[in-house]
Amino acid sequence: MGENDSKKRAGKNSDKKEKKDLKSLENKDGNPEKLKLSIWERVFLLIFIIIMLIPWVYQPAWLTEMVNEMDSWLYRMEAEPDERERMMNEDIAKLREQGIDPATGDYIDQGGHQTEEEETGTAHDVEKSEL
Repeated sequence: MGENDSKKRAGKNSDKKEKKDLKSLENKDGNPEKLKLSIWERVFLLIFIIIMLIPWVYQPAWLTEMVNEMDSWLYRMEAEPDERERMMNEDIAKLREQGIDPATGDYIDQGGHQTEEEETGTAHDVEKSEL
């Protein structure tokens, strides 16, 4: 029983110390001290809060499109093999309708510079015909 009494007494003393610490943090009125921020800290917090609230107010169209593409990409990754193959075939058909080669991503009719072939011969042939 002697041990229990000493533990109880130690607990009572620690409670008193905690109460003294709390009282030292409080003002004479009994209210806790307010944290005083400098003007720069207040401006920084205001800017930070505004930046954090922007997505609730405004979302650009490109961000919405990117999120939708990422969602469809994740759906494709989790799809069954048969479903994934069907989606790939649909994508290939869409690319071909747009005139894009699915293997390379280039336009199908893109062949570089094309020139018309001249019907006249070389400069040497022209000289011969004039004679």
